[in-house]
Amino acid sequence: MKGYAFGLWLLWALFCFRVLGQLVQHLHPVSFLPAFDVWQSGVVPYEVLLCSQLLILLLMAFVSYRFSSNVVTPGRRLGIGLLWVGGLYFTLMLGRLIIGLFILPGHQWFGQWLPSLFHLVLALFIILPGIYHVRSDRSP
Repeated sequence: MKGYAFGLWLLWALFCFRVLGQLVQHLHPVSFLPAFDVWQSGVVPYEVLLCSQLLILLLMAFVSYRFSSNVVTPGRRLGIGLLWVGGLYFTLMLGRLIIGLFILPGHQWFGQWLPSLFHLVLALFIILPGIYHVRSDRSP
């Protein structure tokens, strides 16, 4: 379970970097990070986006902590559900990234590659516990 916890905390840290990177560019832009507008597609106002990201980070930290504390009870059905949701999410966001990079680079939603990349991070955060639940379930 420790390997899963490490992976989850790593994905949490990557998403945390994403949230903090855009916040820094919003409050006090620096030259070594992408510009503020590159971090989002502009579909959701930044204030709403930031609030939702903070909630996502809290949920991710909660899940990661439970894996770190070894208090997760494996469940095959939960794992299968997580794998389906995470796999679909990953596939859609990978498609968005590919379309944005090669077909519609100027499009407002498709053309922003950085949000797509971090959606893949979130999808992996759903997939990883799914793998644990499917592999670790010992029910008959």
